[in-house]
Amino acid sequence: MNIKLVFSLINSKIIETLSNFFENVQLEDLRIIIKVAELYSIMAAADHFNIQPATASAAIKRTEHHLGTELFTRTTRQLRLSTAGEKYLPQCQQALQLLTQAKRDIEEDYAEIQGELRITISSDLGRNLVLKWLDELMDQHPKIILKIHMSNSNIDVYRNAIDVALSYSPSLQSNLYGFKIL
Repeated sequence: MNIKLVFSLINSKIIETLSNFFENVQLEDLRIIIKVAELYSIMAAADHFNIQPATASAAIKRTEHHLGTELFTRTTRQLRLSTAGEKYLPQCQQALQLLTQAKRDIEEDYAEIQGELRITISSDLGRNLVLKWLDELMDQHPKIILKIHMSNSNIDVYRNAIDVALSYSPSLQSNLYGFKIL
């Protein structure tokens, strides 16, 4: 188990815990609440997110209802964090930062094609055509691990966990899907 995998497992557990913690609270609502607290204004936060002030106000109300307490003390001219809001918002900021970083990590992991690809190829097709393509594929995507079975014998693609089977054949087994590539 490499370090990246351990880090991913830890992040997965943290994300699961945070998801359970937030239950019905929408992440977008938390972003709005954090912006309202930062700008001391529902109107300014709504402008920032290009939404209606009523939408921002509803986000605050949903979260306050879920928590059972008010996050802001409001007057007609002023808005400030309540005592509960002062405790809640810094933890929400940390949680959102963690979730944002976890999303970036996942996107980075999937931005590059990687992993094991199991291919079976008929001998003639492999030697004369496909090996050149596979060389190009490996040059473009060095993190792919190819496992190639080159043979003229038929193998069970399901039992042998084959991802791609390439062969010359005028007919196809009824349980397989095939198409012409040339």
